[in-house]
Amino acid sequence: MSEPALPISNHQIHSSGGVANQVSGVGGSWSRVSHHATRPVNKLSLDPCEQLHPSFYTNPKAPLMFYGWAWTNDYLINYAIRHDLSYHLGDLEIHYIALAEPGFSKENFRYYKLLLYEVPEVVKTHLEARCGIQLNVEFPVERGEYDGVFALYSNRNALFHVEVLLKPGVAKFKKALGIIHTAMNEKGNKCDLLWWHCRDQYA
Repeated sequence: MSEPALPISNHQIHSSGGVANQVSGVGGSWSRVSHHATRPVNKLSLDPCEQLHPSFYTNPKAPLMFYGWAWTNDYLINYAIRHDLSYHLGDLEIHYIALAEPGFSKENFRYYKLLLYEVPEVVKTHLEARCGIQLNVEFPVERGEYDGVFALYSNRNALFHVEVLLKPGVAKFKKALGIIHTAMNEKGNKCDLLWWHCRDQYA
């Protein structure tokens, strides 16, 4: 099936000087749109219409895009280990640090697949508690370089959500962004706050 007409070319999405870059990898399908988010966190624009071309918010044929931080499962697992996060299975509390114990084996640890499956929600809940704002876990249709995104909002609800996020004040919102940005860039990891869309939604 051919892709519907987009307001701007898929291969060259300009937004305040930014350009979309295809994320490569086995089965890769995410595209990232770089813009203000490559600047320091305290310089981020809080007006979504300054981040993308306005037609991305009004054109029903525009691709669904999410504004957030992309991550790999490996990064989230290591983050959960470093911060001693845990998952509650009924009355049982399973700590991620168990995955870093000497002699650990994926094959011999009965909860490994469970911890891997739940780690996005575990880390999201941890970040929400630290920064005081709600995040959404979004997944690409096909996994590529990244496994998912912690999203603040999409291009389809950005105008509403930015208003909600700014209610406590601009300073608090910027502080919250800084907390998440720091968390997603630990141990030399490079992760910017960007717009992401899944090209396979038109396949």
